[in-house]
Amino acid sequence: PRLREWLAFAAYQLMNNGELIHWGTCESGCGLGFLGLLANARYGRDLAPLFRLAFNLPASPSLHPYHLHLALAHHDSEVTGPAPPASRAFPASQSVVLRENWGHETVAVWFAGKDGTWPLDHRYGTYSHGDSGHFVLTAWDEVLATDSGYDHWKSHDYYGAEFHNVLLIDGKGPEQSTPGELSQINTEGPVRHATVTTEYQGCTVRRTLALVRGRYVLVADRILADAAHDYAWQIRSTCPPDSPGTALRERD
Repeated sequence: PRLREWLAFAAYQLMNNGELIHWGTCESGCGLGFLGLLANARYGRDLAPLFRLAFNLPASPSLHPYHLHLALAHHDSEVTGPAPPASRAFPASQSVVLRENWGHETVAVWFAGKDGTWPLDHRYGTYSHGDSGHFVLTAWDEVLATDSGYDHWKSHDYYGAEFHNVLLIDGKGPEQSTPGELSQINTEGPVRHATVTTEYQGCTVRRTLALVRGRYVLVADRILADAAHDYAWQIRSTCPPDSPGTALRERD
């Protein structure tokens, strides 16, 4: 069951054009080229339609040359079944994907907390980012709100909360080991939403993210604190800092 869930999770980390989104605490890019081996009823079973859809997206990772003969031998052109739902929650990883469909004009958002029950605490400092409550937003096959990503060691200097779409409190965000609980999940209908609750800097942050009518993304932060704090609402863009519309200024 754990392997099955991970493979499905990996497939849902693809944008609608097949490109892998840039997460923080995630290494799902490893193994995505294997989806082609699972796009058949023998190995993919009831998830074969999902693996076939993911593998055939335009920019989806290709098979390793060593696996081409296996994929050809087990190719199944008659894989049938209902299309996988575009939105799905993954409670084991405290994350959810919200989008209305698999079309290229679709607005999609990935939203995550963090499981606080890893059996090996030292791995938080090795692999984890300070990103509990962060999100990634895409539309029209473009990344609108991005993340520092995870490229296995090369980006270790970008693990901090300041490189993620999270709320900074007095200049600090969640630590690498700060958990975030995903709740109130709805992945169907005109308003799809979820909430992540986390605690840091002596505050409880309850972030709710909603995808409305498949087009509008709303983010609402509710903060419980016993004292006054300075809050910085972060959103990371792929645009240059001086591009029009990339800065939010206080009204006169």
